[in-house]
Amino acid sequence: MSETTYSTRYFRRKAFISTLSIFFVLVMALQATFIREGILTYVSILAIIFIGILISAMAMFLTEKKYKDVEVGYLYFLKDAIFYIIFVIPIWLLLYIRIVVNGPITIVYVDLVILFFMALTLSNPFLLIIKRKSYPLTDLKMVEEVKRLSEKLGVRISDVRVIDWEKQKIPNAFQSGFRTYTIFISNYLKENLTFEENIAVLAHEISHAAHKHLQKTFIYVESMILIIINLFLFAQYYPTQGNLSLIFAITGFILIYVGLIFFLPFLQRHFEKEADISAAKTVDPKWLISALLRLSDLGLIPKKISKFWNSSHPDISTRVKYLQELNTGER
Repeated sequence: MSETTYSTRYFRRKAFISTLSIFFVLVMALQATFIREGILTYVSILAIIFIGILISAMAMFLTEKKYKDVEVGYLYFLKDAIFYIIFVIPIWLLLYIRIVVNGPITIVYVDLVILFFMALTLSNPFLLIIKRKSYPLTDLKMVEEVKRLSEKLGVRISDVRVIDWEKQKIPNAFQSGFRTYTIFISNYLKENLTFEENIAVLAHEISHAAHKHLQKTFIYVESMILIIINLFLFAQYYPTQGNLSLIFAITGFILIYVGLIFFLPFLQRHFEKEADISAAKTVDPKWLISALLRLSDLGLIPKKISKFWNSSHPDISTRVKYLQELNTGER
């Protein structure tokens, strides 16, 4: 089997498991939100979701073990799944209370729960756990470069931290924060890149912060969720208004497809390209090209793959192409 075929199979299998898992949880959660049969049915749905997530964690573990020979066991993937279950269940329990509230007032109640959930996600408990398990970047030369890049792009960076993902073989970097940012990079990525490649990766993440991509994505996704759920609630609680109920329901389904399935990935790909180009104006584009090609090898990411399988990022070959076309004299 060629290296390209191997990485493509791995990537497609991961994408399939993730997509199927998300779809399953969304469908079951939607059903749980609108049931009226009582607590037994509600608990049954939560149990089904729990079992589904456990199966998903096992499928992801077997995939990672087969293709990347990771050095962690099933419990590692299970812990992540359990964390999200613990985080989400209280929200569903709050939503269950609205079953005893009939009529339009339910819409107000559900909206308040959703807004509470939005506020909670701002703190991102998962990132807080990652931060506690990470350690500060100790390469002083690299830290100085981050400081220089952040000043050039007008971004306040509070910390650069390294995550120990060596056993999981995760080559990744990301940023978090809304006004002051923390940059995370996995040791598996950092230790397998040259100094210049690492700087290019960090410049890419700082560029995301400079363009406020995280904030824009958060506002868009949360707004879409709020609108879609309200449309379904209006369809449920105003069934006597002629065709109005049907219009609400159809509009909700259209927004799920157009707003979340089609436009959101388009927006994410645009943000990735914007961050690439911005980074390439602060460091040598060749560094970023080299880092992307190395990332492809480390993460078994196919250099060319359909948007259907990798909807949130342009494929590596596309990114390399537009970076090569940049005028390096603009730096």
